[in-house]
Amino acid sequence: MLAEKIMLISVGTGETVAHGIIRSIATNNPTDIIFLVTRESESKTLPKIVNDRIMQGRNYASLLLADSDDFDAVATQVKQEIYRLRTKKPTTNIAIDFTSGTKAMSAALVYAGIECGVDSFSYISGRRDSNGKVISGEEKIIQFSLNRTYAKLLIRQAVELFNTFRYDSCIAFLQQVKPLTAAPEIRQPVSVLDQLAAGYSAWDRFDIKSAYEIFFALNKTDDIDKILRAWGIKSKFESHLQYLRMERDQQFSLHQAIDLFANAQRRAKTEKKFDDALARLYRLTEYLAQVRLAHYNLYKRVNNQEVDTEAIDLDRLAQLLPAQRLATYRNRTDPSSGKLRLALVESYRLLAELNDNLGKMFCNEYNQSDLKKLLTARNTSILAHGFQPIPESLYDQLEKKLERLIVVAFPEQHEHETMSQLLKTIQFPKISLEQIVT
Repeated sequence: MLAEKIMLISVGTGETVAHGIIRSIATNNPTDIIFLVTRESESKTLPKIVNDRIMQGRNYASLLLADSDDFDAVATQVKQEIYRLRTKKPTTNIAIDFTSGTKAMSAALVYAGIECGVDSFSYISGRRDSNGKVISGEEKIIQFSLNRTYAKLLIRQAVELFNTFRYDSCIAFLQQVKPLTAAPEIRQPVSVLDQLAAGYSAWDRFDIKSAYEIFFALNKTDDIDKILRAWGIKSKFESHLQYLRMERDQQFSLHQAIDLFANAQRRAKTEKKFDDALARLYRLTEYLAQVRLAHYNLYKRVNNQEVDTEAIDLDRLAQLLPAQRLATYRNRTDPSSGKLRLALVESYRLLAELNDNLGKMFCNEYNQSDLKKLLTARNTSILAHGFQPIPESLYDQLEKKLERLIVVAFPEQHEHETMSQLLKTIQFPKISLEQIVT
């Protein structure tokens, strides 16, 4: 029993057309055929084909084209037919023969086949007579697959997704490329792009450890320097590998603060997701307070290593505050866990009590400007406790305030690396389509 194969064949007119199509059917051996016909070819050519013995045991139908000289109309009809066939039999092999018919029919058939990803194409060639027509009996069937072309189209789409930071979608497109070709000149760059997308996807989710491990492994693969240099991102990749290592190794750092800030900018500027962007700025506001509290060694440590940002060390606090103020904080300790947790504003108020510049600046802004309103907007958004959408203008206002807070939170480090320099360093790369799709 033959494996199912559906063939779409354009049917024109002329003395040798039927003979050529019969040869194509014999060569391609489809189980089902859709003949694309005009009024004239339906009456003059089609009967010669369907009455030939080659059609025995094959299913067939005809599709009458509305206007065989209108490229768009033919392409639309053919695409609709291919979609119908794919829906009905999603795993069936689909082939196209585009030899006969009008020029618009042939062009539209190939275009529709490429867009819909059919499995193979064929056309009739051979020795021609003085009029340029293939001599009957001299036909030669040329068959070819466009897998390489499909692969390049998918890679092009994947690169566009990579360049707009949609890394998981990029990976999904690249997975479709892998079965299409084993050519090393395609498989190798696809593999590199796949790993790059996986690394940046992890980084974009703040999975710093996984991102670093992916990039570290990628940096050891064959020809990686050559490929990344050709794509124009070698120095960017190397700086990002170093950046991730520093972020991985330091719980509180200017690099992580800038990472949060840049992540918020991607959500806002590229994706226009201002709710997500504002949530990241809110987390950054919390983080900056934690940085300063850790600076004063005010957090307890887990197994004498990583600090626990949900547990203020009251013994250490006793060294910094008068007894009366210390008593206020002791009374707020959670009796079940024994921990003293401070919310965002409470953290900054404690910093202000310690005469910390960031704490004083925040409290001043919070009490006298619109900072309170901006932070409260996060609580009323869909990502917290409400349904209020976040406008771009509100995000922009909070972004400007966070820029100033970052500078104050890292006074020593900021002397060596400015915020603009780090933002430029951390900017995620974009790959030129011309460099990867050749």
